[in-house]
Amino acid sequence: MNAIHARTVRAVFALAMCSLGTPHAQTQEVSGVKRERQIEVSGNRLVLNGAGTRYHLIFKAYVGALYLQAPTTSLDEALSTAKAHRLQIVFATSSSASGLGNRFVKGAPKDSKEQMSKLIPGLLAVGNGFQGVTRLNPGDVLNIDWIPDKGTFFVLNGRQVVDTIKEPEFNTFFMRQWLGDAPHDKRLRDQMLGHASEWRTEQ
Repeated sequence: MNAIHARTVRAVFALAMCSLGTPHAQTQEVSGVKRERQIEVSGNRLVLNGAGTRYHLIFKAYVGALYLQAPTTSLDEALSTAKAHRLQIVFATSSSASGLGNRFVKGAPKDSKEQMSKLIPGLLAVGNGFQGVTRLNPGDVLNIDWIPDKGTFFVLNGRQVVDTIKEPEFNTFFMRQWLGDAPHDKRLRDQMLGHASEWRTEQ
């Protein structure tokens, strides 16, 4: 083996070792909960846009994370039903699943019959779906996925708990409860939209 070839082999070997020592998959940690920075949902590659913690009084209720096809701080882009997205909730305390279902539908508009007619199928599906769940426990993971041309999927610990909701109007209404002008938690909204950060990057 000549000197040039030997140096080339050593350089390639060193590069390979560096690649092995540097994981490509990174996670973000929020309140002790690690979230993947990149995921795949029904063939769509999504990236973590932002994450934060929802508190009830002084207690942690859950960690919320928003995954989008491309990072954005724009509400309109985050709410777009033209692209897939995921709202992920990791529960930190035990709670009633039926109570959670009721909170999900609490913000339904009451002043517009036209709006309500498009939301009713989804509201009924959420109410019925969570009746079959007894309790939510620390560490339980709820994914609310929007897949264009398919609908909204509620998946708890890997099991779909609500019939697929096809109406895009329902998804927009539902996501506004977290990301809109009057969200459940303004601080969490800002964190998920990337206006503020609570996470720590790990490799």
